[in-house]
Amino acid sequence: MNHAKQLKGYIVTFALRCVSVGRTNLHWRVLFSFRYLHLARIFVMKPILDHTKLQGLEAIIGKEKCEAALGRFQEELRSCLTAIEAGRPERAESAHRLAGVAGLLGFDDLEERSRHFLAAVHQKTDNIASSTEALVKAAHRAEEVLAARG
Repeated sequence: MNHAKQLKGYIVTFALRCVSVGRTNLHWRVLFSFRYLHLARIFVMKPILDHTKLQGLEAIIGKEKCEAALGRFQEELRSCLTAIEAGRPERAESAHRLAGVAGLLGFDDLEERSRHFLAAVHQKTDNIASSTEALVKAAHRAEEVLAARG
């Protein structure tokens, strides 16, 4: 379940409990804040690594091959990040590769940030700088997780 749906469920449950104990003024405040749920997505980050997805991959290809793939991904991540940060012409290709492999291994936030960056580059929009910054931050978080795995 994604975090926004989970948060929505908590808010609705809380509002219903307020009504059941007669605190209707609080109930309306909670429902009013519910209108701004889309703002909560700014503060609710996806997990850096979806361990369920990674475990599924391990079950399919084996632990050794999965660990080798993570090692190759760590190297690929560094080279892609260098190209993206430097604004090289191959940055779109790097983001494409990064999105595919990150999604396969369970780095969903990194995959999403890579796809946003890729779309911004292809559409030549004004938000390339902000997309780059978001992608770089997601990549650094992924690097920390990979480094902790050893």
